[in-house]
This record gives sequence, C-alpha cells and structure tokens, in this order.
Amino acid sequence: MTRTFVLHGGDFLQKSIIMLCAGFFLAAPFVTHAGTISGTNKYARFLDSSHGLINFGTVEGNVIVGNSALTGYAWGEYVGWINLSPATGGVVNNGEGVLSGYAWGEHTGWINFNPTNGGVTIDASGDFHGYVWSEAKGWIVFNCQTDNTCGTLSHKVQTDWVPVSTLPQCGNTLDDDSDGKTDYPADAGCTGTSDTDETGPFGGGV
Repeated sequence: MTRTFVLHGGDFLQKSIIMLCAGFFLAAPFVTHAGTISGTNKYARFLDSSHGLINFGTVEGNVIVGNSALTGYAWGEYVGWINLSPATGGVVNNGEGVLSGYAWGEHTGWINFNPTNGGVTIDASGDFHGYVWSEAKGWIVFNCQTDNTCGTLSHKVQTDWVPVSTLPQCGNTLDDDSDGKTDYPADAGCTGTSDTDETGPFGGGV
C-alpha cells in the first residue's frame, strides 16, 4: 500500500521559512566578547609574600573579562574575597586590555589598577602584565615576567579574552565601516565572524 502525503502551498512555505530561520541562527550565532580566567594560569601574588597568592580563577568567584570591565571575585589565601566590581568602584577595561579603576577587599582596602609606577595590561595572548596597589597590603604582581621571578616564583593570570583590535572586523562588536550595522550576520559585507573586512561588494556592507 502506497501512502501519499500532500503538503499545501501555505504550509510548505511556512515550514520552509521556519526551517530556514532555525538553520540561520544555528549556523550564525552572535559573538559576545567576554573571557574567563585560565584554570591553570590564574594566580597573582603580593610582593610581600606573607600576604600569599590571589586566585582569579575560582569557580565561585566567576571572574569575567569583558571589553569594558572585569566582574566577579578573586580569592586571596590570606585576605579573602576581592570584589572586582564594587558598587562605588570597579575595574575598567578600555577594550585594548589597559585596565584601570578600583577593586575592593575587606582586608586589602581599595586596590588601584592604574597606580603611579604601576598598572596592568592584557596582551594579545590573554596574559596579564604589571602591578596594582593595595592600600593595605602594597604591591600585587600579575605575572612573574613583570619582576623577573619566573623559575623561582612562576605564576601569571591569563584569560581567553583578547583586545578588540586583535579580533576580525566581522566579530569585534564594532561598526568598522560606519554603515550602521555591526558584525556578522547584521552587516551584509561580512561572510562570517572570522571575516576581516566589514566592507563588501555592495559598498559598506549595504
């Protein structure tokens, strides 16, 4: 016995549109630019070793590195939780990995991420470099390369976030061709999030 299934034109069109949209969103997700801390490279340290290490990669602390700010909590083995985004402060990212602003800890006081003779940056590999200043505990160093102690005090903080300028134009959250559309798939000049040029054959992605 042969069964014939008939799909009416309207139903076919509706189902086709639904399937096409579903496939589009599965194939072309929007990219968000935020990073987490490495499960291995996650430690900063106080220059005064009596204050111990600071772990930026705890599950509970949930540190997130975004284009404009850092959020979450770091854990100091002797100083407890350090809030990276307190209500009256916060660690700021300029989008290129240059950090500033203030974190707060009950036992560290305010921690200045851009002090005189200090400051912290994140490079294209996601490595943190430099010093911050705790008003109660002094200098904190984020990478042994900063003070040439690798080998004896090897450590660093690393993230999978990278500076915006290192990302391809079609996946960097910027309207690079100034056409009012940003990234793939919104900008028709982009063929994917790895496309390095938002401008297209139709001019400016229009």
